Amino acid sequence: MNSAGELDSKNALDEAELRLGAGHRDLVPLLDTLAYDYHTAAKFDAAEECYLRAIAITEEDKGFESLLLVPRLHNLAVLYRIQDKFKEAEAIYKRSLELTVAGCSNILDAATQMNYLAGLYFAWGKLADAENLVKDSIKIYQDELGEGHEYEAFCLMGLAFIYRQQGQEIYAKECFTRCEKQMKGAPRLEYLESFQDISHSLFYLARSHYRQNRFDDAIVLFRYALLSETWELWPYHPFVAQSLQLLADLYSAQSMFAEAEHLYQQALQLRMSVLGAEHVSVAVSANSLAKLLQKLHRYDEAAQMYTLAIAIRKNSAYPPQYAQTLLAFAEMERERGENSHADDLDAQAKNILDSYSPTP
Repeated sequence: MNSAGELDSKNALDEAELRLGAGHRDLVPLLDTLAYDYHTAAKFDAAEECYLRAIAITEEDKGFESLLLVPRLHNLAVLYRIQDKFKEAEAIYKRSLELTVAGCSNILDAATQMNYLAGLYFAWGKLADAENLVKDSIKIYQDELGEGHEYEAFCLMGLAFIYRQQGQEIYAKECFTRCEKQMKGAPRLEYLESFQDISHSLFYLARSHYRQNRFDDAIVLFRYALLSETWELWPYHPFVAQSLQLLADLYSAQSMFAEAEHLYQQALQLRMSVLGAEHVSVAVSANSLAKLLQKLHRYDEAAQMYTLAIAIRKNSAYPPQYAQTLLAFAEMERERGENSHADDLDAQAKNILDSYSPTP
C-alpha cells in the first residue's frame, strides 16, 4: 500500500520526467525524496533503484569524482547495511571514503567515513579491519581537535567493543577507562532537544551497561547513539522514533520520569505523523506513556493513552497483547477507585484470553 507522501513524490517525479527527460539533473532531488519514502516504508528494491538513478545522473552531470556523490552513496550504503548486504555496502562505503579523501579539504569528513566503514566491518565480523579504521580516525581527531575530544571518546568505546569481541580484555578495559574519563554524564530534560543530546544520553547508558557487563545491550545502545546520519538525512525515519522509544524505556527504568515522559511524547507524535494514528507502533508508545503517567498518579492523562492503545490494539494487535493492555488499564482504574470500569475491562480481557486459540 502506498502512502500519500509516496504517491505525491512519485507523481512529482513522473511529471518532471515527462517535462525534462529521464536523465535531467533536476530529477535528482525528486529521486532522493522518493527514495526516502520507499526506504522508510521498507520498499528497499524500489529505494535502491531511485538511489542508483540519482547517483548515475549526478555522475553524468558533475563527474565521477564529485563530492556531491558522497551523501547519495551514503544513503545507498545504509540501505544495503540494514539489509545485511555487507559486500554491496562495503563497496559503496569505500568509494565514499576515497572521494572524501581525494576531494575534501576537511580531514574530519574522512574520519567520519572511516567510522561508517568500521561500523560495517564490526557488524560483518571483520574486526581487524574495523580496528585499523577506528585507530586511524582517532589519530585524525587527536591531530585536528586535540586530545580528549568527545569524538575520540566515541571511537574509544568502539575500540573497547572490538577488543572484547577479539577476546583482548586488557585492551578493551583500557579503552573503556579512557572513554569514561573523557565523557560527561547524560543531559537532563531541558537539554534533550537535538540529536546530539539524545546521542549523548544513549552513549551514557551504553557505558552504564558496559560497566555492568551487559555487553549485548551496550552494543545496541551504542549503535543507536551513532545514528546521526538517520537524524540528519531522514529526520522522520522510523529509526528515529524507535531510538526515542528505547531511550525513554531506559529512563523510565531508572526512575528518570521527566526525561522518559518527554521522549515518549516525542516518539508518539513522530510515529503518529509518519506511520499514521492507527499504526501498532503508536500503540506501543501510547501504552508506555500510559504506564509512566500511571506511576505519576496522573490518571486522567494515563486513561487517554490507555484508551488510544486499546483502540489500536483491538483491531491490529496480537490478541493477548490487547488483553494485557486492558488488564493494565483495569489495574489503574482500581487504583483510583473506578471499580465498575475496572471490572468491565477485566471481563473484556478474560473473554479475549479464554477465546484465543493460536494457530498451530
